[in-house]
Amino acid sequence: MMRRRDLLARGALASLAPLASLAASPLSAWARQPTAQAPSVQAASAAPAAPASAASAQSPSLIHYFGPPLAAPPQRLLASGPPAAVMLAALAPERLLGWPNPLRPEALAMLSPRLRALPTTGSLTGRNSSLSMEDLLARRIDLIVDVGTFNPYYQSLAQNVVAQTGIPYVLVEGRLAQSGRQLRELGALLGAAPRGETLGAYADALLQAAHQQRASRPAAKQPAEQPAEQPSIYLARGADGLETAVAGSINTEVFELAGARNVADLRTGAVVRISLEQLLHWQPDYIVTQQPGLAQTLRQHPAWQSLRAVRQGRVVQTGYLPFGWIDSPPSVNRLMGLRWLISTLHQGRTPADIRQQAAAFYQLFYGTGPDANWPTGALPQSL
Repeated sequence: MMRRRDLLARGALASLAPLASLAASPLSAWARQPTAQAPSVQAASAAPAAPASAASAQSPSLIHYFGPPLAAPPQRLLASGPPAAVMLAALAPERLLGWPNPLRPEALAMLSPRLRALPTTGSLTGRNSSLSMEDLLARRIDLIVDVGTFNPYYQSLAQNVVAQTGIPYVLVEGRLAQSGRQLRELGALLGAAPRGETLGAYADALLQAAHQQRASRPAAKQPAEQPAEQPSIYLARGADGLETAVAGSINTEVFELAGARNVADLRTGAVVRISLEQLLHWQPDYIVTQQPGLAQTLRQHPAWQSLRAVRQGRVVQTGYLPFGWIDSPPSVNRLMGLRWLISTLHQGRTPADIRQQAAAFYQLFYGTGPDANWPTGALPQSL
């Protein structure tokens, strides 16, 4: 008899069937770990890339492994930070030891009972790092997993942890466009290749749809008071909405992959402060925020009425529960944000369509139950 998880997976993939269908590339068995001498990593391009496919099978692995070889599939997994926690919660929820940072109650309410009951373990990475070497040794960890940027700092951190504890440590690099490969390769390493294949297929189908949408965009532009063929977006952050993430940063990958243009093309840092005058000069087609309550504040602020997006009702509160749709953290949770932007900006989907898509995604990735009891924040506000 088909298990419930398999049925959910089929339903989620069926919702993407009209968008794309990609062949999955086979991966080696879990026991064949990548060498600790990690291959050289090329700098990520700010331009969106085509999704990974079978043609990328010969590309260097996204996984960088440090420490002694695994004798068996690891059963006790520690996430070094929130991005890794979200990916492990999707791939192997029964083996995740806990959440690096506390989750708000309404986020926990949307997760499966197993994920809801997990304790807070503390984190190894980020501004709120709190785990000591003694903590790691006391937890009987089989494998530490980090997901995100691979650079000398994180490589050195992994090497130091292994040297002091002997615990194997894996760094999974890659940006949002490589989500399918991340899920497949990490799933194979964990001995969860079928699950990695299911989630990877979802990611690749969605990324292929985004790639096709960008490739098919006509050159003609709409009238000035209507969104252009490449809609422009401003990401509002901070108490006053004047903090934003620049184009090409990990915080706004969803925009670029969805075929939108981030107006904050500043090429300096990742998150910056701007002036309202600068925003008035940019005049974005849409203002998007992931911060609870900020959209309503900006809609009612007199100084923001000079923005076309505010006057035309294009200030949007994205979904942010159980995890953000744009970032926070920058992991596979952003796939739902990409799904939403493609559907909303280019396909004219209704809120009911978005709800159905979100239900399939939440069930597949987080084991979320029916949407009747979803809290505010699980879905975006209507455009």
